[in-house]
Amino acid sequence: MMQNTTTTVCQDTIEASTGTLLVGFLGTSYAMSVQAMDVEWLCRNRLEFLPVCGEPSLYSSYSVRGLPTYILFENGKEVGRHLGRLDADALDSLLEAVFGVLKCQ
Repeated sequence: MMQNTTTTVCQDTIEASTGTLLVGFLGTSYAMSVQAMDVEWLCRNRLEFLPVCGEPSLYSSYSVRGLPTYILFENGKEVGRHLGRLDADALDSLLEAVFGVLKCQ
């Protein structure tokens, strides 16, 4: 099966990332769009955020079983994961569990 351009670009972005990247695997609803904007605001200038919507082949590549799922990558390698809505407290908990410090506040 051939991958579409969006899937290839997303995989390339994840694999080539240097530093910390939070990837949000989201559905295609309006609520998920709002969630993506909220998370992007939480991470502004501190953490790169890549929202991924409507890419089932990419979801399966990263073992995403439910939406939304947020996966934290460090230098292209998965280092943490959060299933469900991501608010400031959940993001802080994820970052603290992975890095021992808070990157987003």
